[in-house]
Amino acid sequence: MPIKRPLGNIRGHIGEAKSIARQDAAERTAAEKAPKSIILSKNDVQGEYDAHRALKTTIGGVSRNITADDLATFRHNMRMVQSKITAAGITAQQVIDLASSRPLLNPLNPDDAGDLGRARKEIHMAVPVSSAVPGQDRDSLDVRFLTNAGPDSKVTRHHVVVRFRSYGHVSRLMMATPTTQEGKPAKAFTPKQAAAEMRKGYLAFDCDCGRHRFFLRFLAQVGGYNAGRDEFGYPKIRNPDLKGVACKHVLRVMMEVISSTTVLTFLERIMAKALASADNKVRHQAKQAEADAMAAKQVKKPREIETSDERKARLDRERDRRAVLRAAKEPSRAPKRVTPMTRRSKADRDAVAKVAAMFGLSAKEALQRLLGTA
Repeated sequence: MPIKRPLGNIRGHIGEAKSIARQDAAERTAAEKAPKSIILSKNDVQGEYDAHRALKTTIGGVSRNITADDLATFRHNMRMVQSKITAAGITAQQVIDLASSRPLLNPLNPDDAGDLGRARKEIHMAVPVSSAVPGQDRDSLDVRFLTNAGPDSKVTRHHVVVRFRSYGHVSRLMMATPTTQEGKPAKAFTPKQAAAEMRKGYLAFDCDCGRHRFFLRFLAQVGGYNAGRDEFGYPKIRNPDLKGVACKHVLRVMMEVISSTTVLTFLERIMAKALASADNKVRHQAKQAEADAMAAKQVKKPREIETSDERKARLDRERDRRAVLRAAKEPSRAPKRVTPMTRRSKADRDAVAKVAAMFGLSAKEALQRLLGTA
């Protein structure tokens, strides 16, 4: 029996997401203002930490009190995160690659596949449902995705926001009138080209799941790719080594951003609206039937989440396979007849030429006489 609404109703999803965000912000504020707050603030990490607070960390694999050396290690870990991200930001493919190269694993579970493994196994759909320009930032575009939740989750879906930072740039490319070197009008930059360019560019993201909130949002803040509320509390217990980069929901979304034609079409529609807009502050929302169709298609055949190396290996295999198929279809040809002279080494040919010159013979006649076949 076909799945009709695997992600539920999309009507009201924005209000639902805002309600979740308000609750998250309220809980975070209350935790920081509590009389015995256990949050390790950015000032604490910079050296203002009062050791009498006796806050704990699991760095090194054992729960113990934080020391001055730990604070220095925390600062080092923050610099390591920043060193892996360019000043301009992070791309969708980089998110997947970093999740593979530096995974956040559960030390108590030797079979833990990390966020990337869980994304491949548990998250089968990520559907773009709405977009808007965030606040007064007309150079960015927020696109909201809905994903399914994992099998052990208390909810049925999650909200992931992807902030495309090149929106303003590609919008201006569409609106400018290009010219060739000769000064003649050139082909215009289309909404589809703008959409393709935007999804390859730099972005930021946010997810409402607990994994992102408590384990990974601080990394996004430090790395400069946070599209949610600010987070300056160091994850001293849950992720003191600052490993990982994104939760399983975000990783599924990143793969759809990279490769999905449905995402490309969704972005193309936004860019078409931007081309006709006076100020770029466009909004777009998918219809329920569109979202249902996209989700059902992904459930039927989930897209493989690939790192850069995995994609290259797959493309190499496909290229080799095409080459074999082309070779098999080509008609066989009789091998070209090789004359005795061309089978000889250069030294032999030079010797034959010398004898031919001495006796006024052609090379063929000289060779026949030398071989006794004349």
